[in-house]
Amino acid sequence: MYVKLIEARRTINQHLDLLNERRNKIQRLLDESQKTGKDSYDRVELKKELKAIDKVYEATSLEAHRINAMNIAIQNAEASKQNAEREAKKYKEMMKCLEIFRRIAKGDHVPMQDEQRLMGHDVSLYMMAKNMAMLAKEDDPKKHDSLWKDEVPEEPSPDPQDVANEKSVSIDLPQMPVRIVTEGSGEAL
Repeated sequence: MYVKLIEARRTINQHLDLLNERRNKIQRLLDESQKTGKDSYDRVELKKELKAIDKVYEATSLEAHRINAMNIAIQNAEASKQNAEREAKKYKEMMKCLEIFRRIAKGDHVPMQDEQRLMGHDVSLYMMAKNMAMLAKEDDPKKHDSLWKDEVPEEPSPDPQDVANEKSVSIDLPQMPVRIVTEGSGEAL
């Protein structure tokens, strides 16, 4: 069965809670039976069911560990992807600043916003470019458009946990063991 990871975690936790509840109820019946000395139930059957519940609980716990490991792996992958994107953006910005440096040092005209970006990135690099521009004094300087004019604002990156929660995963929950009849009322546990 394929479900979103967040649903898989919720389903597994509910399954574990239900198994734990049944286990505790059977254990209480066994303890009661031992204290009173009366056997309202077949103790052997109760112990068999308890053992079956423990087996299913263990298998469900393994599935829970598998799903949690998958959750962590997805989160780590998303965080790594976002980190790589940030680094790529940072290097792209640095390359634009170096291009502005080159243009200014050559004596060309660049938009004020580009000069401010270079100054914000590295003041000493900006000052060096201006000094080199004074020495270059070109007769016919080029006029450049901004390197950032076509830049669109970025959307914030999603939270890695949110990305993981939305991934579809398969879960394989073991079947609940057969229930026994309790206290002569015909009610199943």
